[in-house]
Amino acid sequence: MFYRRKIFSELEKNLNNKKILILTGARQVGKTSLMKMLQKRLPKDSLSAFLDMDIVSNRSFGESLENFLNFLYLNGYSEKSRKKFFIFVDEFQKVPLLGNIFKNIYDHYENIKIIASGSSSLSIKDNIKESLAGRKFLFDIYPLDFEEFLEFKNDSWALNIYKNIHKLKGKNVILPAKMEKYLNEFLTFGGYPEVVLAESREEKIQILKSIFDLYLEKDIIGFSNIENTEAFKKLVEVLAVLN
Repeated sequence: MFYRRKIFSELEKNLNNKKILILTGARQVGKTSLMKMLQKRLPKDSLSAFLDMDIVSNRSFGESLENFLNFLYLNGYSEKSRKKFFIFVDEFQKVPLLGNIFKNIYDHYENIKIIASGSSSLSIKDNIKESLAGRKFLFDIYPLDFEEFLEFKNDSWALNIYKNIHKLKGKNVILPAKMEKYLNEFLTFGGYPEVVLAESREEKIQILKSIFDLYLEKDIIGFSNIENTEAFKKLVEVLAVLN
């Protein structure tokens, strides 16, 4: 099912220019889904490919410009074509050389459009700060806001109520019980798309735990070279409670 994000129209609009589009944000906020939606919304006669750098065997395609171009050739790209070729690269921060490869592509291959995503915004921004200066548009992707949360619930009644809340007056505003329930769920579990779509409380908790562990281990701990991971996890948990 297609769940539309507010930022989608902005991303779609920028498919027509030459700039490299880079989506950054925490894990599981929907970057991959947004890119796959963009790929599906391309004109039917468009040529495109999706390269997931989370798959270890794919990373060799990012080790040199030649390897990267060979991947495009295998997927139908031609330097002589007047049609733009769209290449979607997921988790591109996994391959450090990709920043320079993107720069080379941008400077010398007019008919290639790059859309890339990455989970570790600290390492990404450090990697592309100089190599892609003036060549990129950076989009920060966040978890769902409350309106998007209601979109994912596929509840047109709740969305209509939400759009009229600004009209309410007085200090003791009363919301329908169903809206109160939605709001409590949103405040408790947040706006990670997979969590919002999970049906049971237990499943939501398990998904949040896995996101927490993965984010700490793969991004913060890995990027900062923290050795005592268990102590760091406990520190984060204590700070979260205090906050």
